[in-house]
Amino acid sequence: MNRLPDDLLILSYVKALELELPSEFISLLKFEVDKRSLLCFLS
Repeated sequence: MNRLPDDLLILSYVKALELELPSEFISLLKFEVDKRSLLCFLS
């Protein structure tokens, strides 16, 4: 996931939530969002 730009990571996370994708996938995206300290962009 290191190659995924921040903006695409955020969009992917939001879309995964909207589509109700598997929780394991959402958790991986959320972990990366947390790791990059991008939570402030999710509001």
